[in-house]
Amino acid sequence: MKSLRISVLIQAVGKEIWEICQEIEGIDGIKNVKVVIGTFDVIAYAELNTANDLRPFLDRIHRIKGITRTETCIAI
Repeated sequence: MKSLRISVLIQAVGKEIWEICQEIEGIDGIKNVKVVIGTFDVIAYAELNTANDLRPFLDRIHRIKGITRTETCIAI
């Protein structure tokens, strides 16, 4: 069972939103990706094994072309 549940709020370049979602869906730990309207463009929901997995996971997201900003929320 995964012990760390997170939501990553993502701002991205508009014309690349769907491509960004497809790339995020391929990352280990991702459970769901949604395009949203508001301050952020995409919300990615993930489950990770430990807090030690968080930095490599976020580094992977930040390498995706078109992502301009993220905010991570950890469920408690």
